[in-house]
Amino acid sequence: MTNRRKPTAKIGAAIALMVTALFAFQPTAQGDVRVRASTLTAGVTYSAYRISGPNRVKLVTVDADASNAEIDVALANSSFPGSSTPSRMGAQRNALVAVNGDFGFYPGRPAHLFAEDGAMITTSKLGAEGKNFAISSDEQDQYVGQPGTAISVMQVASRRTFTVDRFNEGSPKSSEVAAFSPAGGTLERPGNGCSARLLPSTGPGWSGGQMGVQRDYTVDVVACGGSLAVNGGIVLVAQSGTSRADQIRGLVRGETVRLTWSLGWRGVLDSIGGSPVLLENGKLMVSACSSYLCLRHPRTAVGVKANGDVLIMQVDGRSSASVGLTLVGLAKEMQRKGAVDALNLDGGGSSTMWVRGKGVVNSPSDGSERNVSNFLMVLGGPDSGDPNNMAPRAPVSDADAAAAEAQVTDDFGAAIADPASTGGLLDYEVTQRSGTRAPMELDPELRGMLDDFYAAQG
Repeated sequence: MTNRRKPTAKIGAAIALMVTALFAFQPTAQGDVRVRASTLTAGVTYSAYRISGPNRVKLVTVDADASNAEIDVALANSSFPGSSTPSRMGAQRNALVAVNGDFGFYPGRPAHLFAEDGAMITTSKLGAEGKNFAISSDEQDQYVGQPGTAISVMQVASRRTFTVDRFNEGSPKSSEVAAFSPAGGTLERPGNGCSARLLPSTGPGWSGGQMGVQRDYTVDVVACGGSLAVNGGIVLVAQSGTSRADQIRGLVRGETVRLTWSLGWRGVLDSIGGSPVLLENGKLMVSACSSYLCLRHPRTAVGVKANGDVLIMQVDGRSSASVGLTLVGLAKEMQRKGAVDALNLDGGGSSTMWVRGKGVVNSPSDGSERNVSNFLMVLGGPDSGDPNNMAPRAPVSDADAAAAEAQVTDDFGAAIADPASTGGLLDYEVTQRSGTRAPMELDPELRGMLDDFYAAQG
């Protein structure tokens, strides 16, 4: 994991506007051709250029000192499942820039850990292999790498504390406690076991040193043998007859408990996942490999420069005008543009960049934007969701969820079959962990997706 702290010196808006020419065309010493650059707001620039390949590249640079912009993440829906396109989400959030975010799993959820507006949304479906990108809420620190995820529940009166092992990420194993919130929607619902429903009694706030987010709850129900509805709170579940079930049974109706989550990174309210890490401390972290994901494809990536500037890059592929980049090529291009840390995001047909006033600025390889489950955005000011508007999210109705699923079935099917999107990610995890395409520890749902991917590749 790398933490980049931005410099304390401020660059005035007037200077930032002067140094970037509006729609300036110029070659560069690095070999870029037909460079087109524009200022979106003070400290945020957009450029389009070509490199050998041939490849068409789009790059957004957010200055570390930009006072009129903020990096943000967003789910397509307030709860699972959800899907939308970068253009719809960008317009809906009044963003300056919106790109596809983390890889998504059918029928509409992020593959890795995701946090938004101070709420833990989900832990990673791929376990400890997940990597993330985050920026502190004061914009001082940037993080790329493996988060040190910790979720705990403390009984305030007795100070007794136990861990939560997964959040909106499936049923608990025998040694685990799982948590379910309204964000789980119709995809993540509590099952049978020993359960406790917690209802919020305070708003969220920082834990010590802003190293996590905490919120107090009142224990509403404790029951074993059945399942509880979320009902606007959080439900904790453990398998009956286990020591973790005893921890749930130890909760007392009416008492106050405090749930705290942390990524081990100061000041983080939002975080988005991806894979793999491309650069760490200036070092190339990827190499040529046998996975489909490593080959030339359309790409989206996020990176951080040594001075704290954030780079968001999109590269077209699968056409004679732009053939796409390998993972190594993407890492080197991010490095060439000054990134010292970088993370690969969803790619292939999902790779799309939308810019306010310009629309979709690339040529998605599907022929049109693909519906995806989550987004990385640049806002033209502070995020209205941070940090005071962090109440639990309203659950989606079954009817709305069914309609959303029907709308995007084809798009998520395309992502599963795509070597640079969901299918390629699963193949990459297999080849990186085992060295072959042999079975590995994937849950049946993900194993089925991987089998479908291999079938699509023939």
